[in-house]
Amino acid sequence: MDSSSTTYQIPCQPTTERPAAAADPPEELVAGPPVVYLPVRLAPDGTPQEVPLLRLADSRVALLGYSALDRLRACLGERQPWMLATAEVLAALAEHRPYDVKVLDLPVPPEHRARLLGAG
Repeated sequence: MDSSSTTYQIPCQPTTERPAAAADPPEELVAGPPVVYLPVRLAPDGTPQEVPLLRLADSRVALLGYSALDRLRACLGERQPWMLATAEVLAALAEHRPYDVKVLDLPVPPEHRARLLGAG
């Protein structure tokens, strides 16, 4: 990981796979919003193709979500494609593309958005 990633609150890099088995740290349960806005990558025809997952500095895989649309736009840019996800959608996503932790309202500096999210 390059030194420019130190601008993140949580250093991360894109991933398409889960980390090797590791001891799971105890997880605190925190109540979240009833729906979250997820960044998505679009297919050439403009339909949502993929919800990007990020690898954190500690090797866990994270799902990046936002508690409000204005926060997604402030943290990822006005042009970032998104989808609205309920708890049921998050559970289905976890079945299809497992993740270890949800990260809420993480700002991504403009210079890192294309590398991390495939967005400008």
